[in-house]
Amino acid sequence: MPVSQDAVKWSFRLLLGRDITGTQDEKKILEAFCKTKDEPALVELFYKCNEFRSRNKSSNYIQCLEPHHVKKRTKDGFDPKAKLKISLFGNCQLDGIGYAIEASTNNAHVISFHVGLINILQNLENGEFFEIIHQSDYIIVQHRGIYNIISSCYPGSEGRLRYVPVIAFNGFHPDNDDVWTKNRDRIAGILGHYNSLLAAYGWNHGLSVSSTLELFRDEVFDHIGYYDCMEASCKNLIRVGLEVDYPMPELMKKWLSQGSFMHSINHPKIFVLADIAYEFLRKNRIDHVPHIESYLKDRLADSVCWPVYPHIANKNNLNGSYYFKKVGQTDMPVMIALEEFVSASFENYNKYDKGSLFSPRFQEEGFQTLDEFIKKKKNITGISKNNPYSGLPSHCFWKRSLSTIETKSVDPVVVVRFKVGKEERVATAGSCFAQHIAKRLSSEGFNYYVPEDGGSLSESDRKEQNYGVFSCRYGNLYTTRQLVQLFDRSMGRFTPKEKVWQRADGRYVDPFRPQIDPAGFDSVEAVEKSRSEHLGCVREMFEKLDILVFTLGLTESWESLEDGSIYPLAPGVAGGVMDPSTHRFRNFTAKEVADDLELFLLKLQSVNPKARVILTVSPVPLIATYENRHVLVSNTHSKAVLRTVAGEMATRYEHCDYFPSYEIITGQHVGNGYLQDDLRSVRPEGVDHVMRVFLKHYAGKEGVKHQESQREKEQKAAIERINDVICDEEAIDS
Repeated sequence: MPVSQDAVKWSFRLLLGRDITGTQDEKKILEAFCKTKDEPALVELFYKCNEFRSRNKSSNYIQCLEPHHVKKRTKDGFDPKAKLKISLFGNCQLDGIGYAIEASTNNAHVISFHVGLINILQNLENGEFFEIIHQSDYIIVQHRGIYNIISSCYPGSEGRLRYVPVIAFNGFHPDNDDVWTKNRDRIAGILGHYNSLLAAYGWNHGLSVSSTLELFRDEVFDHIGYYDCMEASCKNLIRVGLEVDYPMPELMKKWLSQGSFMHSINHPKIFVLADIAYEFLRKNRIDHVPHIESYLKDRLADSVCWPVYPHIANKNNLNGSYYFKKVGQTDMPVMIALEEFVSASFENYNKYDKGSLFSPRFQEEGFQTLDEFIKKKKNITGISKNNPYSGLPSHCFWKRSLSTIETKSVDPVVVVRFKVGKEERVATAGSCFAQHIAKRLSSEGFNYYVPEDGGSLSESDRKEQNYGVFSCRYGNLYTTRQLVQLFDRSMGRFTPKEKVWQRADGRYVDPFRPQIDPAGFDSVEAVEKSRSEHLGCVREMFEKLDILVFTLGLTESWESLEDGSIYPLAPGVAGGVMDPSTHRFRNFTAKEVADDLELFLLKLQSVNPKARVILTVSPVPLIATYENRHVLVSNTHSKAVLRTVAGEMATRYEHCDYFPSYEIITGQHVGNGYLQDDLRSVRPEGVDHVMRVFLKHYAGKEGVKHQESQREKEQKAAIERINDVICDEEAIDS
């Protein structure tokens, strides 16, 4: 889509060092530049304009790096004995990538150049890098602008050019940013060009150091949107990965599992740069030794390092601090506390006019209204000396919100992240309880999204073959690993080795949805044809849905030892043969469930950035456990893991929410009143309670008991037809 006026204005400021004037000619220029197809194309226009070239004649921004190990990285040229010669053009991240390439291949010589985008054009055009580029087997760049300049200035280089992503991520350090003067000069301080937005804001607004320190607190972070930066950064990295064909969701899941993977907003840790190097080597089929990042020197750690503030760390299950690392005179790190950092920042800012510090972030609503917010928060300087629980709302207290409330009136939802519009495509997946949600959404007139609807079949055949039970005919997805694998299968990224199972009656079934067609299939080819059509519909669903309601059901599963495929049922229950040499029982840990669910959320964003996810936990207990313990203990463990993970993901990602259907059905306020005599199946009254609360908060409907008489009869009749709810798990005990 065309670029915005703000993008054009900032390009003038950053690339030409000035603002657009109000003359008629420059207004026309603004209009013309706004027609550029995207921001990289806009940058290319600036590279080619005469004003840009005349302003950037020096080559001061080109820096050749001295060695971080035995091989020199200079413009003198490559080691003639090297079997693989690689040049890199971009920012400081490339040196770590080059370091990892050399260390993992043992026969490569890498020359890294820190290249400022503003200055590369002339230096390339005058042939300064001719020999380097001519000798390079691969030329690695980070920016489309550099790619285009090299390819145009050095004919024949196109086939050797390769992209690697720029890793910029402020989710851990949302307060870390550049600050400029009113003349758009970057301000340098005790941490180089890194500044604290809150420190700059406090100084701009005449706050004292002590008053500015009071801004570093939870409610301020929330108000100015710091907690939203994690998801925004993840989305940005996913977009960057897509542009250069890097599997960013998988890489990010790995990095996130190791805590904060950034030293600052643009300095990744060495294991991140090593993974970028490995992916380059893999994509180009270059032999290398993997997993050597533990032995590499992390040179960016020698630079300035920004802390993960404690409140930000708590949101992401990390350890945090307010200690900043300076660059010292020796190898010993120099750490400074928050108060010292803010005081030193103020001293540095005092040479400027009060109120003149600028950041684009200051234009955001959170900062624009921060002064008013602070004035309203009279207790901003600390918690009241009175009982901290005094004044909390009723939902914070058991007696007020549960023990004295009529069962059907209990509403454990306080706030939801987003609303569900009737026009939005709502898809469902997960355990059998998700089917109740699907049925009720459809009956309430919502756009229940069913790409795989069996439209050419009769109504009786559609029902018999389980069309519409979920959005696609994948059956029950009990575990998060199943969900991730379904996504990868639909995108053509994973194909399980086990294709079909044969039943005792000679019919064939799909191992990954063995009960989706009760009649089974008469041939292997029929199974594969049905699966191909099914996965095409699943891909369409993921790419086009607006909201996915996913119900987490189990942690116990069965796995293929050949490729890690996860089945909804153990082999032998509804087809196939249990073979201990190729199948095993698997009970996923809380970390594994969390990693898989987080990976799915990132993958979904990569193909559908607008998608939102509502997580629920199934209140239906396990029908059996394969662990050597009582099924009650296994059920409690499983639900505790799933509930914990669902809460963590909803806290971490703004596009993800948790809905407490589990608590409504199983909470102490109801005893077993919402369960059938088997203590597993949910009564119609329970489903009605769940959906009444769901629709109240997500759809703005005050109670589903409108039109109660006829509708409630229809709802009860639909739910009491318990056979309409397909639970693969029940086949275990049949």
